[in-house]
Formats: sequence, structure tokens, C-alpha cells
Amino acid sequence: MASTRMVISRIHEELMKPHRREDPEKRKDTLEISLEDIRFYGETFGNCNINKDLGMVYNGEVQYENGCKAVDIKRLRRSGLEPGIWREFEIPFKHRHENIIGLVGYFKKMDEKFIVYEHASNQSLDLYLNDADFSWTKRLKICVDIANGLDFLHRCDVGQEVVIHRDMKSSNILLTDDWKAKISGFEVSLAFPTNQEISYVVNPLNQCSPGYLYPLYKDNPYLTKECDIYSFGVILFEVLCGKSACHWNRTHPTQHLDRLVKDHHREGSLEDIVFDGIKKQIID
Repeated sequence: MASTRMVISRIHEELMKPHRREDPEKRKDTLEISLEDIRFYGETFGNCNINKDLGMVYNGEVQYENGCKAVDIKRLRRSGLEPGIWREFEIPFKHRHENIIGLVGYFKKMDEKFIVYEHASNQSLDLYLNDADFSWTKRLKICVDIANGLDFLHRCDVGQEVVIHRDMKSSNILLTDDWKAKISGFEVSLAFPTNQEISYVVNPLNQCSPGYLYPLYKDNPYLTKECDIYSFGVILFEVLCGKSACHWNRTHPTQHLDRLVKDHHREGSLEDIVFDGIKKQIID
């Protein structure tokens, strides 16, 4: 329990730190990468590791004068270039932070376009939810990283935009080789200036993935930062329970995690939802 309290204390300290934003205009001319400097691992387009709605992601590297840098290369579907693809480029471009996936650049090949991101060698958080070797301490540190990144997107700094992610989920949390968490997946995100005298966006379209949707949003189309915070809370439960938000089993093929938690709370058996692989670590 002592170690858990220390991590919770660190969460508070990290969230209270000021975050510096950089002027994106100074970087615009440096992001286009020559095709000659791009190398795909394996055969061209032959090593796709993620299947996204708006494109495919490949492992590769960018050649610089002083060496190579491992990257993830997203090939954009021609049918979906706007507006989601623009958000995928624009938001990481404008909002640089250690817990937001880093934008390396972009390049074109014939009539196709690619966005180049920093390499997330450990892929996404959802792959480790039920991994007993994925320790409680590591899970908590990743949750701190996610909270930092989300706070940065929501923070109302003067002259900057507020970003509502709209699709916070464990598969959009990428992990680097040192297990630092990076928020990604900005295809459906919305941004609006902080000088607007409103704290919400009216949007009747539900873009959030099943199991992560803010319940009140179903009847009230006012999109606020709280929608993201609810989804983040679902991720916290995923990390604790070792289950995806949309949990599949033979009895309840599409049972969502929030319903499972409510059922256990009603039955007075909340401790039963904790992932067995980390129970002892939490108690210690």
C-alpha cells in the first residue's frame, strides 16, 4: 500500500507542473521528409503492424546525416484524407508533449501520403491488460503518463487550443521502449480556441468507441472535456481489471466493462473484478 500511496502522490505532483507549448509555426518547414530518406522494414508495405480506420501503420526508419531513427509510418487511405487525417497531423504538430505521440514528419509517394510518427516499440496498452508480467507499478506509471497527456490537451493556456480527444481508449495509448505512454489516435478529435466563452462543443455524432462513451452524451450532445475524462476512467478500470472495456465472453458477448463494474458493486463483490495477476502487488 505504501508504494501505491507514493505513486498517487507523484500523480498530484506531475499534474501540478506547468507545461510548455512550442510555437508550431517555427517547425512547419522542417517536417517534409524526402522519400529517399525513408526505409520500410522488410518489403515495402510488407510489415504492417496496426490496422486503423484511416490507414495502415508500418515500421520503418528515417535516414539522417548522423544516423537513423526508428519510426512508425502511417499510410493514409485516399478515401479518408479529410478531415480526420488532417487532425492526425495537425494536433501532434501543434501540441508537443512527452505524453503525446511525437510527429516526425510526412512524405508523399506518387499520389499517396504518409505521416511519420515516433516509434512505439511496445505497441499499445490494450495488448498488456491481461499480462501478469505487466506489474502494478508499471500500470500506475502509465496511468500517470496518460493523465499528464490528457491534462495537457485540456489545459487552457492563453492563445492555445483546447483539444477534446473523443476516442480515448487503451488501443490509442502507445508505449515506447522505456514504457512511456503516448496518447495517439486523433482522427475524430476536436479543437477550439481558449478565447471562446464556452467550454463545450455541440456535436450530435457519437465518435467514441463502444464501452468508453460518456453515458450522459447519449441524451445530451454537448461535447466537453468531461467526456474524455470519463473515457480515461474506463481505461483506469481496464488497467485494474485486466479486461478490455468491451469484454467478450460466451454469456455476455458484448458486455461492457462499466456494466460489469456496476453489477459487482451491486452484489458487493468489487474485489472480484481486480486482475488476479496484480492483486498481491496491490496488497503489498
